[in-house]
Amino acid sequence: MKTAQLGSTRIANSNTDPTNQKGSTISLFPWFGTFERLLCFALMLLSWMPMEAAKAGGGGHSSSAPTAPINLSATPMSSSEIDLAWQDTAGANAQGYGVQMASSSAGPWTTLAKVANPSLASYASTGLSAGTLCYFRVFAYNRNGTTYSSATSATTLAGSVCTYSLSSPSASFGSGGGNGTFSVNTTAGCAWTITGIPSWISGLPTSGTGSAALSYTVAANTSSSSLSATLSVSGQTYTVTEAASSSCTATVTTSSSGGGTSSGGGTVNCGTSVTISASPSAGYSFVNWTLNGALFSSSQTYTFTANGSGNLVANFAANPCTYSLSA
Repeated sequence: MKTAQLGSTRIANSNTDPTNQKGSTISLFPWFGTFERLLCFALMLLSWMPMEAAKAGGGGHSSSAPTAPINLSATPMSSSEIDLAWQDTAGANAQGYGVQMASSSAGPWTTLAKVANPSLASYASTGLSAGTLCYFRVFAYNRNGTTYSSATSATTLAGSVCTYSLSSPSASFGSGGGNGTFSVNTTAGCAWTITGIPSWISGLPTSGTGSAALSYTVAANTSSSSLSATLSVSGQTYTVTEAASSSCTATVTTSSSGGGTSSGGGTVNCGTSVTISASPSAGYSFVNWTLNGALFSSSQTYTFTANGSGNLVANFAANPCTYSLSA
């Protein structure tokens, strides 16, 4: 039996001479010489090298995951933005970086973005809430794995805080009243309110927005007592005082609802004592004194200090009838 080989190949020949046991060698490709064999080997070697490089990670990269970013910093820039920066340690072995955020250092983590360019080692996280503590970490990745930096945190700046001040803390007026002004000073868009406005002060709004110059009117004080009111303007106080009238007079008149007569009163200086008296007619009894329909006193004769004018009415009621029989 004769064997076959590539190029110059031994081939089994069934028609051989039984006395001749030497195999004959023939060439499958008579033109396949030494040069052709070397060329074929070179081509096979060139095709094998890229395959081995791909197994090692491809593209000249390492076959391992990239090293984690370091020195991650977070800087609050405003009430809605925190800027991040880190140091690249992976170089060309990183396909890119990703940024994650959480509300605590333990997570859960939410991926905000991926930075496809490994040379960019910064990111601006925007759209955050004012005064909010945020945790961040950065990861490097390639097709062999992902590595994470240590977490860091920062708090966004507080939002715009409204503060208030008044141009003056108080104002004083004589008994005749008058007009007054003061200003509310605050940041544009900040709302304010005014409470504690008495009936003898008019013209002030109860609320507003931003800085404003306010005007008001104080009515005349006809009583013998001074007046004072403290207004609250979004936590700031403004006090208005008015002197008592020095020429106050009080006119007190009496009248009867029927069933009797009344006396006393007159025109007097404010602060003066006035005595009034009621006398029921026969068959009637005194009930009370009323001022503008409201109970003033239940005493038939009553002394008080006059601080204003008014008409006091003496009220009487008829006595019930009684009957008796005699034999």
